[in-house]
Amino acid sequence: MERNRQWVEILLLTLLGFYFFIFGNWFLAITSPDEGKNAYAALHMLTTGDWIVPYYNCQHRFEKPPLLYWLTALNFKFFGVNEFSARLISGLSALGISLITYLLVRDFLDPKRALLGGIAFILFIHTWVEARAVVPEMLLVFFSTLGVYLFLKERTIWGWIALALAFLAKGPVGVFLPLAVLFLWKTLEGKGFREALKWFLGIFNPWGLLAFLSVALPWYLAVIYKVGWSFFYKFFVLENVARFTGKLQKHLYPWWYYLPIAAVSSLLFWPAFLSKRLFERRVAPFWGWFAFVLLFYSLCKGKLHHYILFAYPALAAVWPTPFPLAT
Repeated sequence: MERNRQWVEILLLTLLGFYFFIFGNWFLAITSPDEGKNAYAALHMLTTGDWIVPYYNCQHRFEKPPLLYWLTALNFKFFGVNEFSARLISGLSALGISLITYLLVRDFLDPKRALLGGIAFILFIHTWVEARAVVPEMLLVFFSTLGVYLFLKERTIWGWIALALAFLAKGPVGVFLPLAVLFLWKTLEGKGFREALKWFLGIFNPWGLLAFLSVALPWYLAVIYKVGWSFFYKFFVLENVARFTGKLQKHLYPWWYYLPIAAVSSLLFWPAFLSKRLFERRVAPFWGWFAFVLLFYSLCKGKLHHYILFAYPALAAVWPTPFPLAT
């Protein structure tokens, strides 16, 4: 009976996700510069057959790894070159995140509140907007969140594969942030620093690392082989280190930039966030997740609004806590 109820809830979340994240994503033409550049890079791969080096306007496009381009190019092949195909990956990724949020609440908080957690992620204003954009952030957050869930469920090798795909979606943040969240999670579970560290070091087993390298490394090696070390400097130094430190001099905003963004995104849920039950011990790992991601990107000198998306699964998961659904 319980299993049937959960399948019904998952089906309901899937239908809601299709409606909020995918239906009508073709109504608005490709508008922002990033959407155009990402869609063009995918189309260039499809038309030229060069699936290694991304291009935009006859120039190398090394700002992002290729996973979004690969998947979007496949969409173009099967569904045609249009807005629906271009934005489908972000919509499906957002739908997937809502389902993982459901699983996180079900397995680590309260099964009876899991549906509310998944719905909360769907109803965050920011997630609805970003699910309809040709950008890699939703794809990154999907694999990052999936990696966190798989590691917590002790499926280590699959967890490393998920992080490898996050690394192919956006780069180092797809590995660093989920691993930091995992360490914080285990620390805030109440087992103590030493036990958390022991568990954390245990996930770095040879088979897991081999799985990660087998999935994540080949493209990076191939693109360096084709174009040289200019890719390494452009992507890892400029787009990651220089952007974090502000040396790139792009998108420089104050430290509090993400606070109003998170507040507006969760506008529908403000009353629940006033409950004292949100500070129960069992909720602490989720708050640690949210706070660390918020702090990390607040310290980053270069900021864009969608960087904060990885904090939302944790915020959505704690929202149902005040409701007396389970006794």
